[in-house]
Amino acid sequence: MIEKSCFNCAFGGCKIEKENLFKCDNKNIDGKKTFDTINKEWLLGDRGNECEEFIPDIEIENEDIECYTVMDIHYKCPYCDYEGTIYDVSNYDSKIIECDKCGKKYKINWSVE
Repeated sequence: MIEKSCFNCAFGGCKIEKENLFKCDNKNIDGKKTFDTINKEWLLGDRGNECEEFIPDIEIENEDIECYTVMDIHYKCPYCDYEGTIYDVSNYDSKIIECDKCGKKYKINWSVE
């Protein structure tokens, strides 16, 4: 279970525990008593685990990231200039094409870094 805390919230809030003050950039949190300290507006109250507006801010580690790239390849027949597209391909591959217009075959190769 996620422990709600202003520091770990997507709204970037913070809290002064001993004074029971918190600051939140969420515009939905209003109507609370405010406390001005060094020209900053703080909200008075205990947000803790009761905050209904809490959105966890989770940092993904490198080992948990998997990148997958797909592209569309646009090509032109070398015989009749018919234009076609291959959808959702990887960044390097090849394919033998049979032209939809003239029926001749040719191979296309691509590599994108």
